[in-house]
Amino acid sequence: MKRFFTFAVVPLLFAAFTTSSLAKTTATSMTQVSAWLGTWNCVSGKDRYTTTYTTLLNGAAMRVSDGGANAAEGIAKFDTSQNKWFYTAVFGSGLYLSMMGTVSGNTLSFTEVYPPIGATLTVRRLSATKYSDAFTMMSKGKKVSTSEVCTKS
Repeated sequence: MKRFFTFAVVPLLFAAFTTSSLAKTTATSMTQVSAWLGTWNCVSGKDRYTTTYTTLLNGAAMRVSDGGANAAEGIAKFDTSQNKWFYTAVFGSGLYLSMMGTVSGNTLSFTEVYPPIGATLTVRRLSATKYSDAFTMMSKGKKVSTSEVCTKS
């Protein structure tokens, strides 16, 4: 369960895709799909798995596929009218969620919008081939946190 949310949320958040020009944000590696495409090797505690980003609908959105025991499939899209990322994912366990995120420099900050579980995800681009993220939520009255580091293969 530790990387349960990290698989779908983080990759999706990172699923930055191409926009030649953004209404309020300068195009950066956080908003360009080309910076995320491919397979990333991720580590969360003792868990090792891959996350793969591919374009959808001629670059209008990005698919985020997480492997391993907590497999998930997600779709991410940058909404230029809101200047935010939208991400939704479904996990192998049946869990699903949707998040909205803003970009500031090399950081992408997501807040869950549905279902209302108070989840947050922060993704930091460390280099062209490495990122980290931290996910936090409340579950049964307790704070649950997880983090991961991913390196592009």
